[in-house]
Amino acid sequence: MLPKSSQHYIEPAAEELNKDRKLVEAVVEFYFTAVRKALSELRHQVIKVDNLGSFKARIKPLVKLTAKYEAHLKVLEPGKFQHMKIKKDLEEKLEEVRALKQLIDSEIQRKKDFKQIKDEYIRKNMERKETNP
Repeated sequence: MLPKSSQHYIEPAAEELNKDRKLVEAVVEFYFTAVRKALSELRHQVIKVDNLGSFKARIKPLVKLTAKYEAHLKVLEPGKFQHMKIKKDLEEKLEEVRALKQLIDSEIQRKKDFKQIKDEYIRKNMERKETNP
């Protein structure tokens, strides 16, 4: 399946809805801009997009990305004015990646805790059934 740009949806949607092409174009552009922003900001572990699927952040790529940003930061010279903007942007991106990784780690821990409580509850109920035949 080849990815389609938002332009592929404008004309058919305008004809189907009997709306002005510019209005449909504005709505579609707004929607795709919001989707791109949500994907690039790294604020959520899972992003679900209607008719496109779910986009889920994974730990391994985040670890690699963290290492890449940290290595790049080490190369930049703090005294050079031209490196200041690059350094600031990299630090912001690194903070976003770390925050998302922390969010994923907390979700993994929450699931482990829930499973442990559930398994303990099941084990206790099984022991009761064995003692009360």
